[in-house]
Amino acid sequence: MATRNPGVATLGTMRFGAITRVVVAVVCGIWFVGFGWSEPHAALIATPLVVVGAALLPDHVRWSAALMVSAGFMTLIAGMQWGNVELVLPMALALFALGRLDREWWLGATGVLLGALASAMRDGLTVGKFAVITTVYATLWIFGVVVRRRAIGAHRARVQAAELAQQDPDVVSRRLAAAERSQLADKAIFAIRASIVDMRTAAHAAIGDLGPADVRNVHSSGVEAVTKLGAFLGLLREPAPVRSDEPVEDRPVATRRPRGDLLLALAAAVVLGGIVLFAADIDLGIGVVTLYAGTIVAVGIRRIAPIGSCLVAIAASCAAAIDPPTVPDMLLPAAAGYALISWTVTSDAIRRAWPYLIALIAAAVAVAVHYGARGVAFILLVFASSALAGYAWHERDRILRAANNESEDLQAQIHNATVAAVQAERIGLARELHDVTSHSVGAMVMQASVATALHSRAPQDARAALDTVVATADSVLKGIDELRAAMDSAEYGPLWYAYADVGDLRAVLERLIADMRVMFDMEVTVALGELPDDPRLASTIFRIVQESLANAARHAPGAAVDVSVARESDAYMVRISDEGTENNGTPGSGFGLAGLRERVQGCAGWLHTGQDRGRGFTLEARLPIAGGRALE
Repeated sequence: MATRNPGVATLGTMRFGAITRVVVAVVCGIWFVGFGWSEPHAALIATPLVVVGAALLPDHVRWSAALMVSAGFMTLIAGMQWGNVELVLPMALALFALGRLDREWWLGATGVLLGALASAMRDGLTVGKFAVITTVYATLWIFGVVVRRRAIGAHRARVQAAELAQQDPDVVSRRLAAAERSQLADKAIFAIRASIVDMRTAAHAAIGDLGPADVRNVHSSGVEAVTKLGAFLGLLREPAPVRSDEPVEDRPVATRRPRGDLLLALAAAVVLGGIVLFAADIDLGIGVVTLYAGTIVAVGIRRIAPIGSCLVAIAASCAAAIDPPTVPDMLLPAAAGYALISWTVTSDAIRRAWPYLIALIAAAVAVAVHYGARGVAFILLVFASSALAGYAWHERDRILRAANNESEDLQAQIHNATVAAVQAERIGLARELHDVTSHSVGAMVMQASVATALHSRAPQDARAALDTVVATADSVLKGIDELRAAMDSAEYGPLWYAYADVGDLRAVLERLIADMRVMFDMEVTVALGELPDDPRLASTIFRIVQESLANAARHAPGAAVDVSVARESDAYMVRISDEGTENNGTPGSGFGLAGLRERVQGCAGWLHTGQDRGRGFTLEARLPIAGGRALE
């Protein structure tokens, strides 16, 4: 029965070819026969189970583990003595693969307990022997679980990097910007529209009898509309946090985790303490206790101080070499610590610690030499296998880091594009909202002020001013509705509003100037030369003239205004100046000029504003003929 984890099998890890299977099976068979040859030969009958179990890896981990456990009980029945390590390598491979590829924790726990029981029952079951071998086998299985989780994390990181690579930052940013636009429109446009409707309603109510309270209410409604408009425009131009509709999962990052090492060391210390206190049948001796304690400390500090970890393990091994364990099996916990230290040094590619690792190998061999060639071979195998596995892990870690870095770079590109798109969307909406509403709302407030001043002595003029408020409100509400409709369609963009059809800019400007003359009693001198046909340049020139005339009416009422638009070589020059007094306000302090500057820069032009000798205000803009393509 295949037990490959469907969620992990796609990772392409631990897949053996035919040659690899044969090599693994042969090595396990030689290991088993070599270490078991001096034991009762009846135990060698378990050799086929070991070989077949190894050959089944990694596709059939449950069957492999079952065969290895069965081999353990067969050697027990055959009279294999306690202290032999003939099944350590085969069980290590089976339990590691079980943790690596099978999600059912109870299967791993069962394999660990049964394997440990078969080994500890040799020469009589004792608590101490069972605790030692259970710790070793559990470590191998848990290590497989950890590798499985890391492999899943690596797979997710690669998948995420591939998914991000398929995303176009511009497409993602436009989608998020559209969502930002919709939300802002709901908050800003509707609120401002409601204020304008209130002002129009108040003007309607006041036209009849021109009651002082009703007329004042028109003006107060206008002030409220101006206040809301200014607040929303200011809010739109502030940087806003970017929201993502697709939360990013945390990716696994290869980082040092000393806390986990300390917890592992603490658990090992608890197990060792339990053995010393409750396993009276095992005489550990000073050398073994020192070896175990030193190995625990070395494992706890192996990531934060790899060289110190090697030195501590070397000292503990030297003590064990002087007072060695009574049986080879007692080396198993220390061997697990050796493997972790060797793994850390090689997986993290800590080159400066390699000489100390070599010294640790020599110290460990000095302990194992007391048990002959089998002990030395076992220790060398522990170091060789852990070092090779660590090196392989280092290569996987490099791939994982590369995937994480690629994901971070792609996410940064998407984030930066989104930030720029959302900010541009907010500024663009502020600019359009200002152009659609600000001038008209300002004119409505000015007409409301006229009505307030004339309602008692010139009722007809006051009613005319209120009529202008109503008409202007209708016009601005129409513009707001058009803006909102355009934002919900694919037509919205830098030129969503049809300021003028191609060739009609002159007529639109003349109508705008005529309306301003009537509404504000302005004296406007006009000089319109050759005008552009490009709709981008035409819309920008229209907005420049519109904003300049509105500012002149607001800050320099009654002052003469000169408007000039002409072509000069490869550019169009726009110049608007007024003859206001020194107290004509602070030019450029509002959002209108900021919006104009953005429009002009979007056409690759420049905009200059300022006062002439402390009087009046002048605005000059240069728009290159080719600048109309800058917004494309």
